[in-house]
Amino acid sequence: MYSSDPLRPLGKVFVTNAEAKTDTRRPAAPVTLKTMMVTDGVLMIEIKQGKGHKPPPHSHPDHDSILYLAKGRMSVTIGDRTFIANAGDAWHHPPGVMHHSEAFEDCTVVEIKNPPRQTWPDSPVK
Repeated sequence: MYSSDPLRPLGKVFVTNAEAKTDTRRPAAPVTLKTMMVTDGVLMIEIKQGKGHKPPPHSHPDHDSILYLAKGRMSVTIGDRTFIANAGDAWHHPPGVMHHSEAFEDCTVVEIKNPPRQTWPDSPVK
């Protein structure tokens, strides 16, 4: 299970891509998390995952996530079910359900979290 921290609303109704806070990581494959919008109720992040990125199975007990694959192809496991996601596909991580993925190629994922929670460990993005 990953820990999570509440995020404060940005106080904006419009955020340009250039001004979004970005956190780049370099595990086995590069990952960039971009905080696009935070309100009292939701968080929207853009996640760019390099080919081969495979975070460990984990769950989040305190929020829902809806994800949309904007670019690429990946394997997505939610609970005991595995799916092959292609650009244009969407999925849901219910609270407390184990999930993980593997990028088969460079991918761009848009994730919405309710309530807004920061779940990426040790991130400077607040």
